[in-house]
Amino acid sequence: MKRIPKKLLIIAGAVVVVVLIVVGNLTGRREKTVNVQMGEVKRGDITATVRAPGTVRPEKEVQVSSSVPGQIVRLLVREGDTVEQGQLLMQLDKTEYQAQVQQGRASLESAKASLNLAQAALEQSESIYKRKKALHERGLASPEELEAAATEWSLRTAEVESARQRVAETTAALNIYEDALRKTTFVATQSGVVSRLNVEEGENVVVGTMNVPGTVIMTVADLAHMQVECGVDETDIVQVERGQRAEIFVDAFPDTSFEATVVEVGSSGWSSSATGEASATDFTVKLALPPGVKNLKPGMTADAEIETATHRNVITVPIQAIAVRDRKTVDKWATKRAEEGGKSSGKKTKAVEAKQSAGKAGGGSAAADTEAAGTSSGGNADTSSAVRTAEEDAEVDVTGVFVVRDGKATFVPVVTGIMSETDVEVLSGLSEKDEVVTGPFKVLRDLKDGQAVKGEKKKEKKGEKEGGDGRTD
Repeated sequence: MKRIPKKLLIIAGAVVVVVLIVVGNLTGRREKTVNVQMGEVKRGDITATVRAPGTVRPEKEVQVSSSVPGQIVRLLVREGDTVEQGQLLMQLDKTEYQAQVQQGRASLESAKASLNLAQAALEQSESIYKRKKALHERGLASPEELEAAATEWSLRTAEVESARQRVAETTAALNIYEDALRKTTFVATQSGVVSRLNVEEGENVVVGTMNVPGTVIMTVADLAHMQVECGVDETDIVQVERGQRAEIFVDAFPDTSFEATVVEVGSSGWSSSATGEASATDFTVKLALPPGVKNLKPGMTADAEIETATHRNVITVPIQAIAVRDRKTVDKWATKRAEEGGKSSGKKTKAVEAKQSAGKAGGGSAAADTEAAGTSSGGNADTSSAVRTAEEDAEVDVTGVFVVRDGKATFVPVVTGIMSETDVEVLSGLSEKDEVVTGPFKVLRDLKDGQAVKGEKKKEKKGEKEGGDGRTD
């Protein structure tokens, strides 16, 4: 067997190395295709909603407290009983209050008798004064006698006035005693259901002040008219207005929803944290349920979904398709596409020419902006200010979507409108039937303009959501 020369082996090895390098370069230049999920740009209706946790409460709820202390001698209702307006609920021991009324009446009668005596004495003194005056005019009575009669008449007049004040005083005291006696009897001020009962017959009740816990005897609620009281975050409250429709989901009824209407929007916020430190501020919003809703009980936990806006026949995309990139990256992608378009057509595009002109003028878009500002203002523009503004613009985030065109992902900036739980309204930037990348999130987060993609339509399961606000440099 003839031996192969060493020199020939070296040449063959070098050729193999060159071939491997060329193949490696070609393979490296070939873009890696990534698998993505896609969705269609659609036209339809979209509704923006605000969600907030809440509690079911009666529209009218009366907390019954006592205005007088006493022992319960009759308790005529139990918790859960239905009562009518004016129905007797409870009776306190009224022995002491009846005695006070009797004492007050006796004092009043005594005061009236004193008034009668004073009035009789006044009439007598008035008669004596008139006689003395007549005698004095005829010279039969001295001035001293006339003066004494006048003084006696004034004294009796004062006694009558004092007796009248005493009658008024005892009358007022009697009214207080009678009012206290009436308050030992409790009747329903409205029709409803005894939703809470905190006492038993034989117990003593104390005077309630501003519905202090422990002094509330019972609660009568109108369960025929219910509402949901919820706390809306301060970032969402500006969207909520009276009259808006809402849907209520109650934990106790997982397969049922209730319609409601916003009837009251709080004008002042409150801290949702007990400590008040690093807490969110919520505003109370009341939602009225239709009359006659059954089985809802005060205190049940609920979630409210308030419809704040509805736009009809608009362009929408799935919410997970929305991506965010910084402006510097988006401008670089746009310039690259423009340059590639110019090469394929054999001429420069307007975007490339503008970019090159700006570069010749002073080294980039910032310099071009500076020159334009100086020209429009007569050449006295603040160059440092213009450059600073351009640098700040480069840091601004751009909202957009990746549209699939010719098997590649193209980043398209969009202007968005209202947002529902699943879709986003697109005001400009897209057309109907465009296909956009909706996920997976890990892929969308790092996806770049011009990257080759292989997509499939995703069949979303009910309640499935996936975030799409990816960010990359």
